[in-house]
Amino acid sequence: MKRFSTRFCRTGVPMLSLVLATMAIPVDSVEATDQEEQFQTSRAVGIEVSARFDNRTDVRSGTADRLLFSLALDTHSINLFAIDIEQSTEVYLDGEQLTLTEVRWEGDTENSHHRYGWLTVRTPTLAPGEKKNGTLELRLRDAGRSDRIFEWTL
Repeated sequence: MKRFSTRFCRTGVPMLSLVLATMAIPVDSVEATDQEEQFQTSRAVGIEVSARFDNRTDVRSGTADRLLFSLALDTHSINLFAIDIEQSTEVYLDGEQLTLTEVRWEGDTENSHHRYGWLTVRTPTLAPGEKKNGTLELRLRDAGRSDRIFEWTL
């Protein structure tokens, strides 16, 4: 995996764009990646949180037993380590909260103002072989004094 370097901060190029362009999904994380998926961004109380659903096609077709999201958190005002990504994660399918059996955060770049990495979520609702449809929501509760909600159609 490529690492973020603070030397990009002085170039005048938006830092998030550079980091997101260099992020790579670990080969062992998912069988396939939705290359066309775009990041959704939530900006509030001085924190920018961006999320991308990396295996939506696999979940939709019933070949995935977990959800995989790329996340980027950026700020210049608070300590991002105060946000426990694993504990703040909730997932909803068609408005109904799913029971999560495993939530794992794997940070690629971690410092108090910039956190980038992958969130993996397992849930019994994602039994392989079952096609899924509807609306999927990723919610990060109290991510910097504000809930962040990202929504995708399966």
